[in-house]
Formats: sequence, C-alpha cells, structure tokens
Amino acid sequence: MDEHREKWDQLSEQITASDNAGTYCVAAELAEKQLAIAEKHLSAELVATSLNNLGVLYDTQGKYAEAEQFLKRSLAIKKAADRIITMWLSP
Repeated sequence: MDEHREKWDQLSEQITASDNAGTYCVAAELAEKQLAIAEKHLSAELVATSLNNLGVLYDTQGKYAEAEQFLKRSLAIKKAADRIITMWLSP
C-alpha cells in the first residue's frame, strides 16, 4: 500500500473516532485533510468517499448548505464512474 493511501486510511479511523466522540469539528478538519490527499494522490472513488464523509459530517452539525455541496460533488463523481463502467460493459 502506498504512503498516501495509508495516510488516507489512518485519517478514516481518526474521523470515525472523532465522530463517535461527538467532536464533529475535529472530524470535519480531519476529513478535509483526507479529501486533500485523495484529490492530489488517490483515485476518484476515494475522492468521492472523502466528499461524502465531509457531507455527512456537515449534515450532522446542521451545516446543510455545506453538506449539500460536498454530497453533490460526491454523487457527480459516482455517476460519472457508473457511466464509464456502463460504457465498458456495453456490447
């Protein structure tokens, strides 16, 4: 596993722990770092996951406008990936 994916995974664990502890601001800060790593070094799938994580965290905090932005970006990436897969699988 490369160092960037390893760091992304470590941040996932820290985000989950912070979320479970109710320290949502800390979790969101960690999720923003995770997103930056994913955008710079990792796959579109992990970018979408990071965006989704941020959206859920902001939703939990009642920051609905911010949550919506992240969730829409995540959904757009996932839809684009689905279209590509469908094109590959079409005869």
